[in-house]
Amino acid sequence: MPAKIICMASAKGGSGKTMLTATFGAFLSALGKKVLLIDTDAATNGLTLLYLKEVLTQGELAIAANRKPIGIFDAFDKNEFDTQSDIVKLSNGVHLIPATYKFKNTENTALNKFSSFLSSNLVILRGTYHYIFLDAQSGSDLFAQVCMSKNISDEVVIVSEYDPMSAAGVERLKGLLHEDLTYVRTWVLLNKMLPDFVKSFSDFLEVAKYLNPIPWDADVVKAYARRRLAIDLENGNEHTLAVMQTIKTLFGESIIQEIETWIKGRVAAIRQPIEDQYNDLEN
Repeated sequence: MPAKIICMASAKGGSGKTMLTATFGAFLSALGKKVLLIDTDAATNGLTLLYLKEVLTQGELAIAANRKPIGIFDAFDKNEFDTQSDIVKLSNGVHLIPATYKFKNTENTALNKFSSFLSSNLVILRGTYHYIFLDAQSGSDLFAQVCMSKNISDEVVIVSEYDPMSAAGVERLKGLLHEDLTYVRTWVLLNKMLPDFVKSFSDFLEVAKYLNPIPWDADVVKAYARRRLAIDLENGNEHTLAVMQTIKTLFGESIIQEIETWIKGRVAAIRQPIEDQYNDLEN
């Protein structure tokens, strides 16, 4: 089966989209899935900066092999365009194509060349992975529109905070790109919610194409401040459980068995509370 391509989008910056993209990749990798993340954010290069040490190491390896490392915004010189991007292998098993290895202003990239190179990479790599995530630029920027297009991605997840301005931004984005952001292929994911709010919203949001909200508490904030993902794949925590439920809703039957195996594979002492919370979410 070819990889499912998910575009992670947002109506405005600061929604936590990039960290969730990395988190989803790490969780799916822990389930034994082959996952590729592609940093298509021309404005911030967020995923590239999150894994900057690994990106720099891969760039040095390419240079040592007498070739130029190629990011998704790099391969536009006349003699480079037909090449494939260099892939960074992260310690959690996830693979990453960074925005750039050159750390130039990627917003100056010609849109048609970016679109063509992204498409060619996806054609080549789709048979290698189970899931490919595109971390898109915030808002309705032209680069983001390419990634949200039904010609590029299979589904779009719009990550949003829970406030009136963010809600209006999501509706504006869906209105501007109504041909691509259809009900069938578009999800909304509320992030940074207080845990108590999550419990009251989870019951009905899926019907409206909302994914399970992601709670933020002090531990999540501390983890992100230290450039670490907040999920705990060994012992589990509330954040991890919410991510698990979101992935289960997003990918359905194709992932349920792996999730159940992951739960059963935890240490007996911690498995029961995780299963109890999982059952509560299921109900």
